[in-house]
Parts: sequence; structure tokens; C-alpha cells
Amino acid sequence: MRHFITSAILALISITWGQDAEGTIQQHCDLVWPDDAQMHAYCVNQEREAINTLNALADSNGGIPADAYTNAHTRCEHEWPNDYSMQVYCIQQQIDGYQEFHSTSLLETSVSTETEREQIRQHCTIEWSTDYSMLSYCKTQQLNSLNVLKSRPDWVSATDWDAAMHACTLEWPNDFSMVEYCVKRSLNL
Repeated sequence: MRHFITSAILALISITWGQDAEGTIQQHCDLVWPDDAQMHAYCVNQEREAINTLNALADSNGGIPADAYTNAHTRCEHEWPNDYSMQVYCIQQQIDGYQEFHSTSLLETSVSTETEREQIRQHCTIEWSTDYSMLSYCKTQQLNSLNVLKSRPDWVSATDWDAAMHACTLEWPNDFSMVEYCVKRSLNL
């Protein structure tokens, strides 16, 4: 009996959510395509497909830990409250970012030590916390800058390079992108 009541409540919630979603879809497509019936119908179809995709992503947490998926979903739902297609796109960007941030790339292993990788992870996490696409972008930017910093141009003396690196690292101790910018500015590169 208890299982039947729980199932009935969940079905009622699903029907109500479906009705709310349908109303949101109609309002969204009315706003975007008020005078084009063909595009309006296309919009409605896309939004309904997006709801199916959102449900599938929610069932699997998008292949990432549940708390990370909840953060991604909440962020995207907040950014795109009436546009399910954009929620799907946003969540997919967050999932990809999460996976990229938590994996080790060839660039990462070729240009950085474990200490530098940890420094990058900490810097990006402080800057972007739970915006996984920005975490991934930050990590890539930091690695690219670190690669530049480890590749002194032949025409710059080692003494000048080392002095600029030292001064800029003191000014920007945990940010390889800013150290790169500072070094280039210091040496007029």
C-alpha cells in the first residue's frame, strides 16, 4: 500500500511537472517565434526533446559525481530558467568541463610537475569553485602560460628572464597566466 501511494505521488508530480514544462515551452517559443508558426513548432519540438535529454542526464548524473551534477544542473537551470535546450547545452558544457578539469592531459604531464599541477588546481578552484567549464578553461590557460614560462626565447638573456620571472612570481605567486603577462610586459615581448 505504501509503495502504491508513493508511486501515485511521484506520478502526480511528474504529470504536474510535465504540465508546467509544457507551459514554459509554449511561453518560451511564443516569445522567441511569435510570428512564425513553422519556427514556433520547431522550437516546441526542440524544447520537448531537451526535456527528454535533461531527464536522461539526471538519471545518470551526466556521468559525473551526483554533487557535481547537482551543482551543474542548478547553475544552468538558474542561467536559463525558460529555455530547456540551453539548459542541456549548459549542462553538457559543465559535464565536459568537470571531466577535463579532473583528467590529466598530455600537455599537463609534459609541462608541469605534480606541485605545479596542484598549484593550478588550487588557483582555478579558488577562482571558479563549481563552474566546471571555467575550471577547465582556467586549467588550460594556466598550463599554456606555464609552458611559455618554461620556454625562454633565445634572444632574451637568462639573467633578464630569471629576474623578470622572480619579480613576477613574487607579484603573482599562484597565477601562471599573470606571471606570463608580467614577464612579457617586463621584457617588452
